[in-house]
Amino acid sequence: MAKHQNNPRAHNKYKANNLKGYFDSQMEVFTHYLTEHTATCAMVSAETGIPEKNLTRYKKELEDKGLLRVLFVATCKHTRFKAGYLTTNPEIIQSLKGGKK
Repeated sequence: MAKHQNNPRAHNKYKANNLKGYFDSQMEVFTHYLTEHTATCAMVSAETGIPEKNLTRYKKELEDKGLLRVLFVATCKHTRFKAGYLTTNPEIIQSLKGGKK
């Protein structure tokens, strides 16, 4: 048995140049999930398995691009703490902007 078999850094899938696709697909899953559901980052993490710290970063990126909005703040069904319920649904976001494009 080779020494490097238990070392995750020895496998190509962990090298930095291969992680871009992994994180891009997480962003796509996050965006798609919030198009169909209104949820907090903790709820999305529980449903998709994407780490919450990654979702928080994606949330900021999408907010900066105007593709994600916080609809309201309420008690999270997963953590029982107050949190922002999010959406990436373009119809809802458009209605929040007052119909302006």
